Amino acid sequence: MAAGILAIVAGAAGLAQWVTIAAIEIPFWGPVPMGGGLIGIVGAALVAAEIAVGILALIGGVYALKRKRWGLALAGSICAFFSFFLFFWNVPPAIAAIVLVVMGRSEFE
Repeated sequence: MAAGILAIVAGAAGLAQWVTIAAIEIPFWGPVPMGGGLIGIVGAALVAAEIAVGILALIGGVYALKRKRWGLALAGSICAFFSFFLFFWNVPPAIAAIVLVVMGRSEFE
């Protein structure tokens, strides 16, 4: 249970951070204010990928709480680790979630 909660907390924090970055920054990556072009494409792709990673972390956390699909729970915990950018405070819970999911493999169906 603790691994699922930690993965959800870390994933939600990373997801909230990237959604906020998308809402604030992406309008300024357009063609007029900052030149757009490659910066806008790469930036939007990075934000989209990180939002997908945050969603996968949440899904993996839910499966860890249900104790089903160990592989997806582990993938979600690992994605929770990679869902940070500016704030590193969600890294320790993600590491703990990874360790707890690996140690609790026998509890999964």
